[in-house]
Order: sequence, then C-alpha cells, then structure tokens
Amino acid sequence: MSTIAEDTPLASLMSLGEKHGSGYGLAADMLISTFIWSMIQVFFFQVPDLSSYKLERNSYLDLRNRFVSFIHGNVALLLTGYQIIFVPSACGDSNTNTEHFILCMTGGYFTYDFLSMAYFGLLDFDMCFHHLMCIFGIVDTLSSE
Repeated sequence: MSTIAEDTPLASLMSLGEKHGSGYGLAADMLISTFIWSMIQVFFFQVPDLSSYKLERNSYLDLRNRFVSFIHGNVALLLTGYQIIFVPSACGDSNTNTEHFILCMTGGYFTYDFLSMAYFGLLDFDMCFHHLMCIFGIVDTLSSE
C-alpha cells in the first residue's frame, strides 16, 4: 500500500482535522460534509412537489437549491450563536471542536453548492468566484490551526 510522504501539502491536508474532526483529516471531513449536503438536496428533489407552480427549469432548480441553502444558513446560525454565547474565545485562539465542525460543515456546503450549480448549469462567473473563495478561505483557516 502506498502512503503519502509526510512533508507534502497533500499529507498535511489529510492530517488536518485529526485534532478536532472525524480523525480522518480535513479532506475526509469536507467530503463527508459535502456528501451529507448532497443527500439533503436529493431529499428536497423528492419533497415537496413544486410541479403545480409551472416554474422554468432554472427557477425550479434554483428554488430546490435554496431549500438546502436555507437549512445550511439556519444550522450555521444556531451553531455559531451557541459558540459565541457558551464557548467564547479570543481572536487568534485555536479553533474549538465546534468551530472546526462549523467550518467543515460550511466548507462542505460550499463544495456541494458549487458542484450542484455546475452540474445543473446554474454557475456563472460571479458564483464560481464566490464559492471558490469561500472554499479556499475555509480550507486555509482550518489548515492554519
């Protein structure tokens, strides 16, 4: 079995998250989160029935995607509120388990949303730039722990 050399960027990315996340590294944590958001989207493509609204294809797909966005926003808001109220920290402190979870969850969400929008043809330059900057910013934040 081949292993990744310990001094490579990929090895350091894979080892990130062992301190806080699933224990399998940052890449695995982000993939797990992306998978979970994708499954939530699959659920919302089954429920509710929007066929009676006679929406255009892009409007229909965008509305379905916004259901997942709504859930992400509310979960992130609740977890961030919990973090601020019950586990306050100072700027520059290491990330707590909750902060790591929120960042991985959000990074996975942005990865899911980027891939979903690209797959359905809804991705324009501005959204591509926005999503990539968010993903890279979150990975940079988590990798600097």
